[in-house]
Parts: sequence; C-alpha cells; structure tokens
Amino acid sequence: MKGRFLLSVLLVSLAGCATQPVGVSGDQATAFREQGAAVGQVSGAGAVQLKTKGQAIGGMVIGSVAGSVAASNPASVTPQGMQQSMELGNMTNSMVQQTVADIGQHVEQADTPALAMAASIAKAQGERTSAAYHVDIKQELWLLDYDSMFGSDNYRLHWTVTSKVRDGQGKVIATSRCQGDGEQKRALDEWKAGDYSKVKEVARTVGERCAKQLWSDIGLRG
Repeated sequence: MKGRFLLSVLLVSLAGCATQPVGVSGDQATAFREQGAAVGQVSGAGAVQLKTKGQAIGGMVIGSVAGSVAASNPASVTPQGMQQSMELGNMTNSMVQQTVADIGQHVEQADTPALAMAASIAKAQGERTSAAYHVDIKQELWLLDYDSMFGSDNYRLHWTVTSKVRDGQGKVIATSRCQGDGEQKRALDEWKAGDYSKVKEVARTVGERCAKQLWSDIGLRG
C-alpha cells in the first residue's frame, strides 16, 4: 500500500499500549505541522498469524523423538560418539521445533493494525495536496497466540507497529514504536467466528491508537 494520504493532527492517550516516545524538538514539530506529513509505504506482516497450543506441543514431541533417535546411534557408546550424538540431538531438536513453529504460524485473516492505521489516517486527511514529510509504517508483529500452555484454552493478540517519519530526501527524522498485548482473552473458536470479526475489531482499534500515538510522539498537538 503505497498511496500517500494526508494526516490530520490528532491527540489521545494510548490506553493498553506500550510505546517508545521520540522527543523531537519544538522546531521540528512545527515543521511537521506547517509542511505536512503523509503516509508513505505500509509493509511487514500482511495478516494475523496463528500459533496454537497443539502446534507447540507437537513441536516439542517431534523434537524430543528426533533427538532420542539420534542419541541411540551405536556410535554413541564412545566418548567422542556420545558428544557427537548429543550435539546432533540438540541440533535436530531445535531445527524440528523451529520448523513446526513456522508451519504453525500461518495466515488466517488479512486485517492488520498497520493497515487500519493507514485507513484511519486517510479518513482524517486534511485539504493539503502535498506534504514535505511522509510516514512509513511497518507491521513487525501481529500474532494470535495461546495465553497459557496449561490451565487455559484462551488466546490473545500481540502486536508491534513501527513508524518512521522521513523528509523529502528519505532521511529518517523521527521514529515511533507501538507495541502491546491484547487484554481480551477468548477461546480460539470465538476469535475465528464471523470471519475473525473480533480480530478485525482489535486491528481497527489498535491501528487508530497507534496513529494517534504517533502524533503525540512527534510533538503534534494540533
């Protein structure tokens, strides 16, 4: 998504999100306000990823079995063979768990906070037809993960969105990071219901908060 939408100055508190403030100078904040800032490129994760408890357990089991098979090699009876078998078993266990984990985190639904952030900005765009600055947005993390391995079957969302404000030459003038763990904990079937409607709701809410937090971070008070 590379279209550039003009940004309005908005300011609200970001409840429930951890942020990394920028602390730009007063002169730079004035320049942002007077010369305008538009959305540049939106990149990163294009959909929510799902990591289930079953996939995590499967990874541990497969890794353990593979490691045991490697360690049972007849050559392992010698000191050197034991060391080699142990190293092989550890490497195999690690590789198998990583492979299963990667397979487990598969795309389920295409709304992300980064895209919602851009949509929120577009809706609030001003009348200015050009801008001296642009903001690149990246969805670093958008994950629906199990809340606990034992004692709970609930899942919740986790996110990280980074923004970089660039000048006309592409130089990064300011950065902002919007990161959080969702407060909502639901059964997986509840998250999936209605074409992941609850996931979409959280994506929109987080996107709007991250957009507003960005303005606070770069000193725009409107």
